[in-house]
Amino acid sequence: MTRTLRLGLLSCAVVLTSWRTLSTTAQTLTAPAQNFILEGNHLYYAGRHAEAIAAYQMAIRRDPSATAAYLNGAMVWKDLGAIETAAKWFRRAAELSPEDAAVRLALAESEFHQGRLALASEEAGRVLASRPRDVEALLLKGRIALAAGTPKEACGPLERAARLSPESALVHFWLGKALEAAGDTGGAARAFEQAAAADSYFVQARFDLSRTFARQGRLLEAWREAAKTVKAAPMHEAYRRLELALRPRLKDSLSPAIRRVPTPSRLSEQRRYPPAPPATGRIPVLRVGIGTSAMGHPRPWKGVLFYCSTRFTLRDSAGRILLEGRPREAWRLDPAGEGSSIQAQSANGLRTFWSRTEVVIVPESRSGWTRLREARAGRLGAEKELSRTLRGLIEVSRRPHGGLKVVDVVDLESYTHGVLSAEMPIASPIEALKAQAVLARTHALFIMRARQRHAEDGYHLCDGQHCQVYLGVGSETPRSRSVVDATRGRIVTSRGRVAHVVYSANCGGHTQGSCEIKGWGGVSHFSGGPDSPGEVPLPASPWELRLWLRSRPPSYCSLAARVQPSHFRWTRVIPAQDLEKRLNRLAPIGTLKAIVPLRRSASGHLNSVLVRGSRESMVIDTEMGIRSLLGVGSQRSSLFVLDTEYGPDGSPANFLFHGGGWGHGVGFCQAGAMGRAEQGQSYAEILAAYYRGIEIGDLRY
Repeated sequence: MTRTLRLGLLSCAVVLTSWRTLSTTAQTLTAPAQNFILEGNHLYYAGRHAEAIAAYQMAIRRDPSATAAYLNGAMVWKDLGAIETAAKWFRRAAELSPEDAAVRLALAESEFHQGRLALASEEAGRVLASRPRDVEALLLKGRIALAAGTPKEACGPLERAARLSPESALVHFWLGKALEAAGDTGGAARAFEQAAAADSYFVQARFDLSRTFARQGRLLEAWREAAKTVKAAPMHEAYRRLELALRPRLKDSLSPAIRRVPTPSRLSEQRRYPPAPPATGRIPVLRVGIGTSAMGHPRPWKGVLFYCSTRFTLRDSAGRILLEGRPREAWRLDPAGEGSSIQAQSANGLRTFWSRTEVVIVPESRSGWTRLREARAGRLGAEKELSRTLRGLIEVSRRPHGGLKVVDVVDLESYTHGVLSAEMPIASPIEALKAQAVLARTHALFIMRARQRHAEDGYHLCDGQHCQVYLGVGSETPRSRSVVDATRGRIVTSRGRVAHVVYSANCGGHTQGSCEIKGWGGVSHFSGGPDSPGEVPLPASPWELRLWLRSRPPSYCSLAARVQPSHFRWTRVIPAQDLEKRLNRLAPIGTLKAIVPLRRSASGHLNSVLVRGSRESMVIDTEMGIRSLLGVGSQRSSLFVLDTEYGPDGSPANFLFHGGGWGHGVGFCQAGAMGRAEQGQSYAEILAAYYRGIEIGDLRY
């Protein structure tokens, strides 16, 4: 670049900067307060909280009665940990809008989070005076009494809240706490049980349920619940200690008949499965890894027990026949010797064959299937054994570091049959199921042809959520078969190619654009948008986001009859110490001081979070990182607002999450598809609503 050009660009930059300065000054002098409120909202979603506060302060200077500026500013102050300032701003908003119960409740909660129980009780009482059936005010009133050391007084408002909102896991959780503190162990167990039933991912409620069962002497039930908490959060010390403490007591208390765990010496009883789909045309063939890890890598099978529904042959990698078997004749495959050798032995031990390479189970008829089960002894608390019933050819090979690897070589239509009811409840409306079948087929082809994410593992797709859940013949039903057959060969295309399609269980009312998530990239048909019928107002400010996530606004994913309430809106209460230990395993942050939400998508999903510790701070800026690290187990989604409850010393005691949706929220919303189908939309209309600009293609086989 020449010096003249550099000077010219510099002059332009100076002029542009001067113009911006003059423009900003003019705007400050003449713009109404609403402009600054809108600017503050934009800055909040961008994670620029200090600038957002400045914008709200400017709005207040322009109009001291701007209630929205105080409410939104209070939410930002709260996120920044300035809880006293947040309470002052909420109080000013309450003075400006004395009849607004939601504002008074926010003020009451801010006082409660600081431990100022008298002021919190006063404000909660004002809300209940005008709205005696307000569930959140009743919940807060009960929590205030519990914090004041009067659990019997807490039970009354909490029981009323539970009657008014039986689907609320949070209400039942705190009712259980109050009943437990009041000495009513039986009532506490029932309340914790209802909390866990309302939201199976509310692990803290399940842990308290296990402890309560143990106190009652219900050891088997206590151990079962404890085992579930350990499965959800394997590294949680308290959960592991409880489960380990219950094991010996459980063994001593059970009869030998109950205590004995059978070993899988033979395969399960026979079942009837529907016939295979017709083998017409050139259907693509997939290689699917069976029994894979959370990241889709092969997990070792200790050995493989199998039988086929038809006559079969066992062949080596060169196609040579090692043995011929009869229908339902059981065999066992095990690693043998060194290298790639595999031993095949009949169930009675009278026939044995060896192969120096991988082996392939080949049913005689395409309508046949193969039943597989891992050959290893069971034990109390052991991970459930691998078992599948699959169509196609079954490849079994040695893994380099021990054990066997199983791959199902299956055509695309049979694969889709094995995915549909594993990914969406089969009782869902037909058009929603059709849309899911088209997506299952499309997603498999895209991964196989474009992504090749498991090339190093030796297959195209895994059988878990890392790709999509594939359970084989065992998930097929007459209803699922009719749906897949009705969409045979149909896929989603974009610009004439197989489209990249992703889906989640529930978007929470607004799908997320992929370009807003770190590492996802910009896909034109993943633009994100409201999932609501008609003109439903969506949150565009911190205060609106709070109200939206603490209510059940009309959305297709909340209207669906078969969608559990906790899939659309959920809550979590997590002790600060639990999150502190979890985060310290990732980085030495020391004592957890604060969790500050930063940048958000237009949908409200969090894209980055600041974690402040006594030793160091860190930013979590991936969707999966936010979900996996800021929860015990895993949060349902990154769509949440956060309240911090402080202890007497001013440090965080609990983190309270109010969230929406289940999954990443990008693309197809399964719950929303159900709601749309119930409203009469076809599967093509449903797909077009979630993937803008796509077409429905046909593979024509």
